[in-house]
Amino acid sequence: MAGSLKWFSYTTDVGDVFGVFADESNAELAGTGVDLTGQASALYALPRNVQPRFARYQDASGTIVRKALISVQGTAPTTPIIDPGSGASLDLTAIVGEKVRILTGVDTGIIDGDLS
Repeated sequence: MAGSLKWFSYTTDVGDVFGVFADESNAELAGTGVDLTGQASALYALPRNVQPRFARYQDASGTIVRKALISVQGTAPTTPIIDPGSGASLDLTAIVGEKVRILTGVDTGIIDGDLS
């Protein structure tokens, strides 16, 4: 369900804190979203090479599927939760971990006129 958007605090697997601009109803669905307050450690948005971890919930018929941000590792509830919009019971179907694209110093080898 689309709701208002707001900033949430997100702690990466290595302990760095960033801000994530996410749908409020989904981030707070399972109690896993942490509001971004004026923390000095969360001055920057989550880099594009990091995909945040999330939990996927759905009802028994599969018609309601929700993706909840997990702000802090290990905080997704495994018990069914109630969808505030429909009142349906949602079961945890997957927890998807944080994905980080590691940058490497690869050069394609095309001659472009510079020395490197």
